[in-house]
Amino acid sequence: MLLTDERVDRNYLTAYGPHKITALTAAATNGHTEVLEVLLADGRVDPNKGDGNGESALICAASVGELESAALLLTDERVNPNMVDDEGNSALNVAAMYNHASMVTLLLADQRVNPNMIDYYGDTLLRTAVEYKDAPMVTSLLRDPRIVVDDISAAGIFAGCRYLFDWMTQEVAWRALLLRCGLHCQCRLPMDSIHVVRSFLLEEGLV
Repeated sequence: MLLTDERVDRNYLTAYGPHKITALTAAATNGHTEVLEVLLADGRVDPNKGDGNGESALICAASVGELESAALLLTDERVNPNMVDDEGNSALNVAAMYNHASMVTLLLADQRVNPNMIDYYGDTLLRTAVEYKDAPMVTSLLRDPRIVVDDISAAGIFAGCRYLFDWMTQEVAWRALLLRCGLHCQCRLPMDSIHVVRSFLLEEGLV
């Protein structure tokens, strides 16, 4: 009924404790998909309107792992899946930060999503996964042809081989991994103790 009243601001920021939220961000965060559908059906509702922290409804859904909300939002062509909040984090960055693997998978399935965006800390999604030693995430990302394996990510991935294989096997595995990613290795990189590529190397039969 309220949406029929022309005096109502559909994108109004209202105080909620120490934060400010919109009706859309509140619905997305709490998984109220029926409310989301009603709001998205109203062309006057801005699906990219940020809350008090600049977080869009999609970013809010990603931060709490609300898959149904995120999936519904992604069906709206007006939604910008690469929008960032006040700290420079996109929905994908936030999902990775909070280890919502299913949310990351959902977002990456949308071809509009840029999987190489830089987050607040200057890291890509792959760098974050490497830093947190998230082998399943690294494995999944390396299978996405859109993922760019930069020098920092590559060094971290290679470091995961240290305690798993002897030196010669590491060299072979490293070069095979780079070939898989369309890159080339000219020198040996510093080695560390991050075990992020074990599952990828074994599953793909690279060693």
